[in-house]
This record gives sequence, C-alpha cells and structure tokens, in this order.
Amino acid sequence: MTRGLAVAKRLLTLHPWVLTVLLLGFNLAAGPVSWIAPPLAQTLNWLTVAVDMGWIWSIYTVSTAVVPERSRPAWEPWIFVVPSLVEMIAMIGKLSMNNSPAALLFFAAFLFCIGRTAIALETADPSTAPTSMGKTLGTAALLFFSVVGVWWLRQRLLRVAARTPSV
Repeated sequence: MTRGLAVAKRLLTLHPWVLTVLLLGFNLAAGPVSWIAPPLAQTLNWLTVAVDMGWIWSIYTVSTAVVPERSRPAWEPWIFVVPSLVEMIAMIGKLSMNNSPAALLFFAAFLFCIGRTAIALETADPSTAPTSMGKTLGTAALLFFSVVGVWWLRQRLLRVAARTPSV
C-alpha cells in the first residue's frame, strides 16, 4: 500500500465525531473570533476547507484504488489542493471571496472534486452496482454537506475501505 493510500485510508476510517468536531468547531469559532482577530478567523475558515478537502480527497483516493482499471488523468488527484490553495492565497493577499474570480475558481474546483469523488465512490461500492445519476447526485450532495455526509456515508466508506488492496 502506498503512503498516500495509507494516509487516505486512515482519514477515511476516522470516526465521524472527529470530523464533525473539527468542521463545526473551526466553522463556529470563526464567527466570534472575526470580531476580535480577523486574520485568525480567516485561518479558521481555511482550516475548515482543508479538513473538508482532506476528507473528500481520502474518499477519492481509496475509491480509485479499489477500482484501478478505471482510467484517470495523472493531474486529477492534484486538483484537490486547489480549493485550499485558493482560500490561502485569498487570505494572504487579502482578496475577497464574495462574488469574485477567486470565489468562482474556488467553487469550480470544489464542485469538480465533489463530482469526481461521487463518481469514484459509486463505482467502488459493490452495493450500488447499477449506478444511477440520482444516486451519484445524492452522494455528491452528502459530500458537499460534509457534516451530514460523514455520518450518512459511514457504512459505505467502511465497505469501500475494506476492499482496498493491501500491497
């Protein structure tokens, strides 16, 4: 098992409470902190995005390892860095993330990652043999609303992680 796959599998199998506490903690703390120290609030927003993208990346990595014959471009795993990177550049450069080109790039990359991850998860899960568009869109919605998705997708993620090759 490669190192990246081992890290992804570990992130994927974390208990949902860990991800829920991290996502909600960073997100809820950013509001009051923004009155006291705006740069710290921006850092908390970035941490929220980074944790969320790490979870989505881990699902994608494990799901694509389960179905290795599925072709994918070599650059595709690297797109998962883009939302966090755009958020960090906006934070450092004091760029607005409200109706701006940075926000458009962020959401385009974020939605692309969610779409590719939903397709990979549907392909890797043996219980969803005939994959439908509705099922894939439902999975994408659960990935978008990750605080709910970590709980709702738990059994499917463990099933897919159990199928991961251990080389």
